[in-house]
Formats: sequence, structure tokens, C-alpha cells
Amino acid sequence: APDDDWRHLAPELLLARTEVGSVEDLLLELLELRRMVEVEAAAMAASRATKEDVEEMSRHLDQMDASRTDPDVFTKHDVAFHNALLKATGNHLLLPLFEQMRPLLEFARRLSARTRPDGHTESQRGHRTIFNAICARNADLARKAMADHLSWTANLDFAQRDLRLERLHARRLADAGTRRGATTRLELEAQREPQIVRKVRQDRTGRR
Repeated sequence: APDDDWRHLAPELLLARTEVGSVEDLLLELLELRRMVEVEAAAMAASRATKEDVEEMSRHLDQMDASRTDPDVFTKHDVAFHNALLKATGNHLLLPLFEQMRPLLEFARRLSARTRPDGHTESQRGHRTIFNAICARNADLARKAMADHLSWTANLDFAQRDLRLERLHARRLADAGTRRGATTRLELEAQREPQIVRKVRQDRTGRR
């Protein structure tokens, strides 16, 4: 099936990507999306969080502290902490959006925990910095803390991905130019030999 039609968040596809070493681009796309949303969400949470929001984030932080040797439990509360932060923005569209990505978010966190032995400690340091900024109602500091946290979690090569995207874009432009060139030739032929062009189009339609 075409790549655009794949169910990118299906657990079996995530596992297959890992086994063949093609998961990195998907994780980079996830990180890009999180940076687009969560950095500003942290700033908004610093301005809008209620007492209940702060208490909920604090509970998940404590649970993460207590479960550093249990990756599954840690991951569960890691995701819940970030969800509580999104909830604290007061924007009701954010949580449903991220809930759609829950399988990928949990997958990425478990993968990070396996590949970085100090991951839980460093991750918690980032969480605490974000949380403290929100408690202090400091939007700028919360924004920076989240940007730093997401940068640390990204043990990924954006430069290589950018290069791949540039090559893909160039190929698509070349393909589009080829298709456009074929259309232009047909248009020229149409001016001279309408019957030939109609036959070509009929043959192409018949082969589809």
C-alpha cells in the first residue's frame, strides 16, 4: 500500500519499523509535532493552570519518581503528566489530538528508555523544571523548559532527515515535470493529430 495509506500508529507497524530500522523518521515527525504544540502549551499552562491541574501534574511526577525501575508504569505516568499539562491549557482540542497518538507516544517513550540508561533520571529532571515553571506562573521559563526537555529526548538526527526530505522533494518535482512534459507533448500532438491523441488516451485508460 502507498505510504500515505499506512496506519502509522498501528502497533504491528511500529514493531515492524523497529525491526527493519526504519522507525527514526516516524519518531522525528512525532517530535516535530510535539515541539509545534507542547512548547507553546507549556507557556499557556503556566498562565492558565488551576490548583487541580497542578495537583494532577504533581501526582504523576510522584508516581514517576516511584517507578523509575518499572518502564511500563513510568511511561504511563509520563504520558499522563504531559496530558495533564495539555489539559491545563484550557484548550479542549489538544487532549483528543494527543489521545489519537497515544500508541506512538508510549512506543517512543519505551524505546527511549531502552536506548538511554539514564533516561528516567534525565526525563524527570526535565519534567520537574517544566512543572516548577508552571507553578511559578512563568510562561517564558515554561516554554524554554519544554523546548529543552523535548530537545533532550530527541536522540535523533534532524539533519539527515532534512536531507532525505530534500531528495524526496526533488524527486517529486522531477516526476511532476515528467508528467507535465508528457501532457504538453500530447497537447501539441492534439493540435496536429486529434485522432492519435484520443487513441493514446484510450489505450492508457484501458491499461488502468
